[in-house]
Amino acid sequence: MVAHSQKDGREIIFKNGEWFYRDTGLRVYARRLIPKHPGVHVKLSGLDGNAFAVLGRVSRALRQAGHPEAATAFMDEATMGDYDALLRTAMKYVDVT
Repeated sequence: MVAHSQKDGREIIFKNGEWFYRDTGLRVYARRLIPKHPGVHVKLSGLDGNAFAVLGRVSRALRQAGHPEAATAFMDEATMGDYDALLRTAMKYVDVT
């Protein structure tokens, strides 16, 4: 595990092949996966559980940001599981709000 402290009180941790944020200012450490493409932001709130809308928004955002190969990989990975797996995959690829 590798940790790097940030000025805003967070640590960036590399563990088991993935990067996480850890907020050191909280009693309970909140960990959040750093997406593969952190510059791509997608708003998923308000889609009311529509899996096709989630697939479309994330893949379109990746293509528009210049990552067509990531959009294809996202679609392949996101369609292999249930709705919860789809949301986890979306958060793995882009910054979701």
